Amino acid sequence: MPTQYQVVFNGTLKAGSNAQDASNKLAALFKTDANKFDNWFSGKAIIVKKDLELEQAKKYVLALQNAGLIAEYQTQVIAAPSWNIAALGSDVLRPDEIPAMDVVNIDISALRAMDNSELDLTPPENPPVSTPDTNHLDVLPPGEIENLPDLRKPLTPDISKLSIVAIK
Repeated sequence: MPTQYQVVFNGTLKAGSNAQDASNKLAALFKTDANKFDNWFSGKAIIVKKDLELEQAKKYVLALQNAGLIAEYQTQVIAAPSWNIAALGSDVLRPDEIPAMDVVNIDISALRAMDNSELDLTPPENPPVSTPDTNHLDVLPPGEIENLPDLRKPLTPDISKLSIVAIK
């Protein structure tokens, strides 16, 4: 990964510049309102832009100098992520997160291990598949499906036990 730079302004103005003029020039440079730069002149360091390549950082510093500010570019320190990963084989849960185990006594005195001679490892035979009788079925010629009678029974539900009640 290439080195990244950041442009920093520490609140110092060039000789002959004042905060109001610098704010107006910054507003024109960044195309925003001049009031947004009032806190830049508090004496505290302000990171103007970060994640820049060297040439970009130099351009920002030059633009800020033209606006009357003394700015500099610095190598940006990129902190490695601080992951707290448990070591292999270590407990991942805190002691209060580990659920209590109930001890169960199982009587295994009547169990024994089988040897291979007792095991039946032959696969079961599949039962023969019978073909369904389709002799009574027939195929209609194309277009005949519209002439079939409707064999569905009409629904006639029993509504003798239902009553209508007014809802208030």
